[in-house]
Amino acid sequence: MTITYRDLLNKLNKMSQSQLDSDITVYDNNGEYFRSTLVFSDKTCDTLDEGHPIISVINANCTFLSGQYKPTNNLQWGSFSDGGSTKL
Repeated sequence: MTITYRDLLNKLNKMSQSQLDSDITVYDNNGEYFRSTLVFSDKTCDTLDEGHPIISVINANCTFLSGQYKPTNNLQWGSFSDGGSTKL
């Protein structure tokens, strides 16, 4: 099932203040939980329109240092307007 950001906003508006203060977390089908962040694509991204919001997983394939994502292997990476990058 996919949802739009408008659908997500409607769900967020029904959450408690405590839930809204929680870190964004993504759960996958393998039972893993991942810390996540929100970034926006910029004009260097050839996959998404500029300004497209992206919920980006912070996992073993990247580290977040001083406001920038640094790839730790040779995967394909896209550049985003928060100054960082994430796997596409």
